[in-house]
This record gives sequence, C-alpha cells and structure tokens, in this order.
Amino acid sequence: MFGFQHEDVVPDLVVLGKALGGGLPVSLVAGPRALLEAVPPLRQTSTFSANPVDCAAGSVVIDRLLGEQLPQRAAVLGDVLVRAVGGPDVPEVRLETIGRGLMTGVRVAAAPGNDRGAFTRSVVRRMREFGVLALRGGADGSVVKWTPPLTISENELLRSVSVLAEALTAEADAVRSNG
Repeated sequence: MFGFQHEDVVPDLVVLGKALGGGLPVSLVAGPRALLEAVPPLRQTSTFSANPVDCAAGSVVIDRLLGEQLPQRAAVLGDVLVRAVGGPDVPEVRLETIGRGLMTGVRVAAAPGNDRGAFTRSVVRRMREFGVLALRGGADGSVVKWTPPLTISENELLRSVSVLAEALTAEADAVRSNG
C-alpha cells in the first residue's frame, strides 16, 4: 500500500493526506505509540482539526481501500500498464517506464528532433485531444504521467495506452514532416 513497503525502509512516521479524505481536508500521522506519545499535545488549533465529518470520511476511505483490495489491484494493473507501454513501436521514439503501480510514468528517452520536453508536451496535448487526460512531469518535462483512479478498468487502462501510441505516432510524424 505504501512506497516504503517495497524498499528496505522502516519509517519513523508515516504521513498521509490529500486523497485520504475523498475530497475533504484530512490528514494522518501514524507511528510507534512511544514516539507519538513523546510529543506533547499541541496547544494551537486549526479550522479542520479533528473535524468529525472529515475524520469519518478518512475512515471510510481507508475501509474501502482495504476492503476492496485497491492497493493490490493497483499493483496488478500497474504491471499491465508497464507491459502494454512496452508495445508501441514508433520510429525514433524510445520509452522507459518509471514508477510503481498505477502511479506510473513513461519517460520519452529519445524523440525525433531531440527536444524530448517539447515532444512530450505535444504528445500529452494530443492524448487530451484523443480523450485521455495525462500529465507531463520529470525535471525536463519528458515524462507522460498516469495517475488514474484506483477503480479504473483494465480496458480503460489499455485504451489509454493505445491513445499514447496514437499520440506518439502522430507527433513523431508531425516532427519528421516539419523537420
């Protein structure tokens, strides 16, 4: 369920937020009881501190994640995604997958025209035009990022990879015809 569980790391504390509340503001700090009890109670307050509705939402999200085995499903679909991304064969384009589970990116390691960031920007734009929302990331903007909902179907995921292939081909053709 957590990235550190895939590595040889035992964190002192785990901090969760953002998606934990299913859209409501809630976060969580988890750790060994002795460590958490060593910190004196805070005297200041916050607008959302211990909000019962938000805390209940966080509890429901955790129950659903675990009850529906969504972390395991994300791992399986992540493997499907990595295998599928290895399929598109576009001349002058070389891809590398990075990430884990459904939080996977595809780095454009080589592209026509050699400006991988600009090429990736255009690929992401084309994907959007073809009906798939992806984001761009990486230090040089050369990564197409997938962050689909954990409930995405395998068919929807594979469709997004076929749209990536269409966008890569269309953009590679456009760069070659202009260059």
